[in-house]
Amino acid sequence: MVSSHEKAHNTIRRFQNRHLGTSGVASIGITHSDEYIKNHRKLEFKVHVENNSAKENIPDKVNDIRVKFVDAPEMRGGGIATSNTDGPKESGDTLAGYCSNKDFTDIPGGVRTETPNAGHGTSCCKVRNGSGDYYLLHCYHLFDSGTCDENIGGQRAVQGSDDFGYVYEWYDRHDWAGIKVDKSSISLDNTIRRPSGRDKVYGYVTRSALASWQPSDPVYKMGIKTGETISYSPDYNVSGGWACHDWDGYGIQVGNKFANGDSGGPIYADWGGPYMIGIASQHWGSSAGTVCGYDASDGVAGWPAYKLANNAGFEFYI
Repeated sequence: MVSSHEKAHNTIRRFQNRHLGTSGVASIGITHSDEYIKNHRKLEFKVHVENNSAKENIPDKVNDIRVKFVDAPEMRGGGIATSNTDGPKESGDTLAGYCSNKDFTDIPGGVRTETPNAGHGTSCCKVRNGSGDYYLLHCYHLFDSGTCDENIGGQRAVQGSDDFGYVYEWYDRHDWAGIKVDKSSISLDNTIRRPSGRDKVYGYVTRSALASWQPSDPVYKMGIKTGETISYSPDYNVSGGWACHDWDGYGIQVGNKFANGDSGGPIYADWGGPYMIGIASQHWGSSAGTVCGYDASDGVAGWPAYKLANNAGFEFYI
């Protein structure tokens, strides 16, 4: 028997295939509405449109799933920092400043790492692939030179004063890269460095968990510019992307503040410890001004952890 979530998944595929080519439609995702059935929130389509005329041929409801129209995001590029020095943290930032200029001999997620092409970004977390190789998970776009389909294998990564590893595995389309450590004095730590200290990663959030997300459950994002920010109700099965990156209808979007330099950082739930939701990759939503001189937005999109687990064979609880 086909579950309700599988039916919704099949419905959004047909809906996306039909309407994504419509002029003015930026992306289509699925999220939770404010309506309930037997204490469970109903699903709804979220269609980002660039103008009102894009709404004309799209129905208000598809297979009893409501369609909600929202304005397309103003910011489209990735969070690439252009400077190797951070200014002082702004008043009100949740980050205490420990990620900017501190060396970690065992590198956790949520801290500053430098790359040859982008200046710097934020580390995501330690993972293990099916061959037993350990990586520091990061964003592809922090290592390329701005061209698509670039071979970034061997590109070096630096943390503080240590040139610690190189890109060993990657996929440009979904904007992720795995950095393999080759310096004997450096190791990876399976934690996320949060304002309260290091918290061990216990796993990842499955697609079914995203589909049954409770409105009281917060979503966290850690980045070296905006710190640990909080939102609720992640959007999933999101289409769209930017440059040579495409979410292929599986992306995630969350309403956590995001700034240039946060790219690569972890997006996670806290269920007695961090469970990975995805990698912070792309500005999403409206402009949120600047943080320490860097462009910020009120949301972020990226590739989900469950797809990395299912397709790339990555393990997060190690």
